[in-house]
Amino acid sequence: MFSGGNEPRLVAAATAQLNTLPFYHSFWNRTTKPSLDLAKELLDNFTANKMAKAFFTNSGSEANDTQVKLVWYYNNALGRPNKKKFIARAKSYHGSTLIAASLSGLPALHQKFDLPAPFVLHTDCPHYWRYHLPGCFTLLLL
Repeated sequence: MFSGGNEPRLVAAATAQLNTLPFYHSFWNRTTKPSLDLAKELLDNFTANKMAKAFFTNSGSEANDTQVKLVWYYNNALGRPNKKKFIARAKSYHGSTLIAASLSGLPALHQKFDLPAPFVLHTDCPHYWRYHLPGCFTLLLL
């Protein structure tokens, strides 16, 4: 009996996929055929597919880092090189890379790493009972 990652069918499928070079980062206009095929399949599902784009990453941390880089690139291209700040929520988790950990609003990910980076600002957590402002109330409609 097999379980998890040592299931022979999963190992065979992963090996076959790895033999086709299933992933390569998309920066500098490089990719692979499996990535192109998947992107086309995904984008064909969108009504406004002329505006749709697909960009693959290896993890959520890398996806968040890539978003920051793309926003910076966009603003630099528009001649706004000082537009670099990001606002993230306290108590949030965005990943463990330098940028993603900076976006995360968790002090444990900042301690001893000189984080968050100065371009990240944190706002409060949307938890009414713990972080509501004095005098504010919520009207509950039943």
